[in-house]
Amino acid sequence: MKYPYMVEFDLPNPLTEEIVNLIPSNRLVTNKLLNKGKFQSYTLANDHSKLWIVVLAESELDVLNIISELPISDFLLPNIIPLAFHNTTSAWRMPAMSLN
Repeated sequence: MKYPYMVEFDLPNPLTEEIVNLIPSNRLVTNKLLNKGKFQSYTLANDHSKLWIVVLAESELDVLNIISELPISDFLLPNIIPLAFHNTTSAWRMPAMSLN
């Protein structure tokens, strides 16, 4: 069974050139993980100081394996918090297609 986990990262200030160069590929992987349902949400603080990801996983080890797919993961130390629940709205998603 899969459970939600909040993963919190403190980002370096300023962002290193290595991290900045990885942002485009990191966005692609993030979108892939969101589409696969492994990420429930991905949030960056306005001042770029923190990153929060809600991951749907079977264990904390599974969370580590999932976030290791991110190109920037080698530069960040995750704080993993098991959640009791994570409620979201799907208002931003595309509506279901009608066959009418």
